[in-house]
Amino acid sequence: MIYKYCKGFTLIELVIVIFIISLFFSLVMPTLFGKFQKRENVEIDKLAATIRYIKDTAMNYRKKLFIKFNLKKKLIIYKTLEGEKSFKLKKAFSIKILSKGEIKDAEITIFFDSLGYPEPFYIYFNNDKCIVYNPFNSMVRIKSGNACKN
Repeated sequence: MIYKYCKGFTLIELVIVIFIISLFFSLVMPTLFGKFQKRENVEIDKLAATIRYIKDTAMNYRKKLFIKFNLKKKLIIYKTLEGEKSFKLKKAFSIKILSKGEIKDAEITIFFDSLGYPEPFYIYFNNDKCIVYNPFNSMVRIKSGNACKN
């Protein structure tokens, strides 16, 4: 017995299925890559937010607060209105203050008062990112690439 029609998929059906699958991946993949990249920068974001919080609290409440960087232990200790808090960083970093130069293996304390901190400082991470504090506009920013090279 000879079948008049063969069973199978037509070319248009295959093209539609491939289109739907590629559309799905084009929507899902950027979200997945974004989540992996964000996990990488969580520590940098947390440190920048902590510096902003210390600066804003010191300026608004006219208190003298500090943030202490222990570069050997990768430990950040900071004083808030509620008391001292701390957290550890996994990434290696160094700090550059214009009056002191670049500091890599020491402990340094930065005091913020009602006027903020008087000079710019940079916190460099080994993944080509940095945190920049600008005393003239009191901004704390995260930069990457060539913007970190001073």
